[in-house]
Amino acid sequence: MEILIKEAAKRAGEPVLARRYITLLRKIGMRYNVKVPVEIRRQFCKACSSYITGARVRVKSKTITITCGNCNKITRIPVG
Repeated sequence: MEILIKEAAKRAGEPVLARRYITLLRKIGMRYNVKVPVEIRRQFCKACSSYITGARVRVKSKTITITCGNCNKITRIPVG
């Protein structure tokens, strides 16, 4: 999984190839029933499977809001 996310990060300029690497990463995780680590999971969008570049990040008092640059999907992460 780590190899695939590193390759997706290298190919962030080529969205089709980066999306393919992330799709493979998710399929491997589902096939072998392995959770994708949080550090890796937050690097891509769950909705469109694209590596997050150009995302809008907002920090409020209790949440971090990340909006995907491709599909405008909003992800909220609770903080402490």
